[in-house]
Amino acid sequence: MKKYPIDLTHLRYIESGQFLHRFVSDFKGTGLDSKTDPNFDKLYQDILQQQPIYDSALGQIFAKAETQYIAESDLVRDRKIISIRRAVSAFEYIDDPAKKIAYRHLNILLNNYKGLEKDNYESETLGIDNLLNDLNRSVYAPFVALLGIGEHVTNLEIAATKFKTIFDTRSNKTVSTEVYNAKKLRKNIFDVYVQLVDYVISTGKINGVAFYVTTLTAINNGRK
Repeated sequence: MKKYPIDLTHLRYIESGQFLHRFVSDFKGTGLDSKTDPNFDKLYQDILQQQPIYDSALGQIFAKAETQYIAESDLVRDRKIISIRRAVSAFEYIDDPAKKIAYRHLNILLNNYKGLEKDNYESETLGIDNLLNDLNRSVYAPFVALLGIGEHVTNLEIAATKFKTIFDTRSNKTVSTEVYNAKKLRKNIFDVYVQLVDYVISTGKINGVAFYVTTLTAINNGRK
């Protein structure tokens, strides 16, 4: 009886939670009763008791990473707005009459959206949608084309769409205000997991009972 080799320390936090849930799910799938062996059951129940707290700790980590990802995506679209402003401002002192007119119209339009990138997420999203709609209207589209800033407009559209996707699919779970020591919780629950795996292997080698053989198969399913 051998366990499939895996370096548990290389699992990222979110992966570690999935790993433990996979083990519990696979063991339940065998139809075996953990109480068949009181020693095994003690370790197994210990994992089950620790899981909810560890999951809560992982939820905080995920929420923090999710919030940072949203903020980074918002910063990208902020910069695309600024890029459009700068691209238009480059024509402030242009001599070409047609481009001067285009500059004036686009500058007036952009002034209507002054400070847009400082609004809250929802307000900025609405403002960007309105700005893009204006820039693509027949009134302003020729000016955008004349000044050659279409690429900047496209970049804002891409950034805005990406932000919406991230923001709209964000987690709606309520994160506990309790602060968890995820590192300690991870060590505790995986210490028990390692004990359980070693116990299954050592006991199975001694008596060869099917309970341990089947349990080890369930264990190895998630380790591959």
